[in-house]
Amino acid sequence: MAFRRYRRHLPHWRLDGATYWVTWCLHRCQRDLSPTERDLVAAVLRHFEGRRFELHAFVVMNDHVHLVVTPGPGQALEGLIHSWKSFSAWKLQRICGRVGVVWLEEYYDHIIRGRAELEQKVAYVARNPARRWPGIVSYRWLRIGPPPGMTEVWNNGDGHGGPSNGGDGHGGPSNGGDGHGGSSNGGDGHGGSSNGGDGH
Repeated sequence: MAFRRYRRHLPHWRLDGATYWVTWCLHRCQRDLSPTERDLVAAVLRHFEGRRFELHAFVVMNDHVHLVVTPGPGQALEGLIHSWKSFSAWKLQRICGRVGVVWLEEYYDHIIRGRAELEQKVAYVARNPARRWPGIVSYRWLRIGPPPGMTEVWNNGDGHGGPSNGGDGHGGPSNGGDGHGGSSNGGDGHGGSSNGGDGH
C-alpha cells in the first residue's frame, strides 16, 4: 500500500485501510455548542456508521470534535470529513439558527500506526471532557466503540469490556460541559496547526 498526499492548506497523508485520528474546531466567531447542538453533531457523525466507515471513538466538545475512524472501502477520509462538517453546519444553521461560517476551514488528521497508538488516541478522546471540566462524571457526547476489525464481535455483545454508551461515566447523561466550560482551545492539547473546517 502506498501513501498518498491530499493537500488543502495543510498536507494530509492517506493510506488505504488506515485508521485516522481527526480533529476539527468551531470557527472563532462562533459561540460554544449547546447541549442540543452537540446532540445534533453527534447524530451526524454516526449517520453512516457501519456502512461508510467504522467509528471507534468520538467526542463532541463545546468547541471542537475529536474522532478515531477507519474509512470503508472506496471511502476517502476527506470526503467523510466534508460530509460531516457540511451537513452538521447546515443543520446548525437551519435548525439552531447559527449564522455565518460554523467550522474552521482546516482540520487535522493523523494516520494511526499500531495498536499502542490506537489505544493512546482512544484514551485521549475518553479523557477529553474531564481535562476540560475536572470532576465531570459523565458526558453523553462521548462514545467509545469497537477497535478496528471488531465491529461484529462487539455488536454481538462480546466486546463487553468497551465503554460504549453507558454506565462508565462516558455515555450517560451529562453532568457538565453543557456550553459553559472553559475558554476555546483551553489546554486540551487539540490545537496546533490543525484547526477545523468551515462546513463547505
